[in-house]
Amino acid sequence: PAPKPEPAPEPEPVPELEPAPEPAPAPEPASEPQPAPKPEPAPEPEPVPELESAPEPEPVREPELATEPEPAPEPEPAPKPNLLAAAIAHLQSARFEEAAEAFWQAAQSGAAPGLARLGLGACLLHLQQPEAAVQAFEEVLHQSPRAANDEWPDRARFGLATALQQLGRFKEAEEAWRRIRPQCVDSAEFINNFTALGAAYYDAGLFADAQRIFRAALEVEPENADLKLRLQTAERAAATSP
Repeated sequence: PAPKPEPAPEPEPVPELEPAPEPAPAPEPASEPQPAPKPEPAPEPEPVPELESAPEPEPVREPELATEPEPAPEPEPAPKPNLLAAAIAHLQSARFEEAAEAFWQAAQSGAAPGLARLGLGACLLHLQQPEAAVQAFEEVLHQSPRAANDEWPDRARFGLATALQQLGRFKEAEEAWRRIRPQCVDSAEFINNFTALGAAYYDAGLFADAQRIFRAALEVEPENADLKLRLQTAERAAATSP
């Protein structure tokens, strides 16, 4: 037989609930608020004083234009002895390229331009640049024919004649030679170059021109044996030529 079930336990008693507290009485209505005080009117602003009108400015007077002074004549540039001295030293030492550069700088700076161009032309002749030498010597004749040194034109014609002769421009060279005063140049150098011109005419078969040059040279040195011989040779060649 199955065991007999035990009796169920009795339920615990439910505790009694305490009564709810009574609600608090409602607060009394507040007294009516006092009206706000009326604001006092703002004080009227003080009147702004009127500004005095500024005085009218005096009319600006235009300055009187001063008469421009006449420009003073520009002084001639002073020679630069150091530059020229260096150029001459190079030339005397046969350093013709350095001398030509120094003479050119001296001429550009205005240091004795006549002398500087004479030296430049001489260097160019030594450097076998006769065309550039012609230009240098012609500048001496055009710019300072007799400005600083009375011998410069003759020295320039001397160099010009030599350069023209090297270029084979014999007629122009002869004209330049004939315009030189022999007393203004070294006579031996003059005779040598003039003789070379006569020899150039002779080599070109222009025997009459060669004779004319040798005779002109003999007027400067009548006792020059070489000139006499050259003249006689030119005369024989002219007599036997067709």
